[in-house]
Amino acid sequence: NKETITCPDINKISTTAKSMIQNTLWNLGGLSFDEGSVNELYTKERGTQVYNDHETKSSDYIGLIYPSDYGFASTDESCSQDPFDITCKNNNWLYKGFWYWTISPNSSNAFGVFGVHSAGHLNNYSALYRGGVRPSVYLKSDIMIVSGSGTKGDMFKLG
Repeated sequence: NKETITCPDINKISTTAKSMIQNTLWNLGGLSFDEGSVNELYTKERGTQVYNDHETKSSDYIGLIYPSDYGFASTDESCSQDPFDITCKNNNWLYKGFWYWTISPNSSNAFGVFGVHSAGHLNNYSALYRGGVRPSVYLKSDIMIVSGSGTKGDMFKLG
């Protein structure tokens, strides 16, 4: 319905963290099921093929990951060729064993959206399903890593 909803927990983000996040143009190009390689997904996500008159771009501070982000996050070579394959969970820092949405709609119907299945592959789902989300942000270009190694025990600190 092209409605906007407000995330009730947005105020849990500190003022300092909010000041580091860049307002971004999010691409909403649609995909078809089992579209192709990760590079092909990346191109389609930035395209204008959408169902009916759906939007192709949205500007905001917080979005969701793209299906191609999930494919690029795996070091398994077969995932780069087929991001809908279960091998995409192999050595993938975005695989967490739970089901969650991506930002990309299906281009062939009004209700399809792509998500990451708990088994570790991309799939197309009805937007009526309940699912988790993995928020995604772009940091402003002047934000730097000031300390930390990026591990769970020594997380990056930004400034």
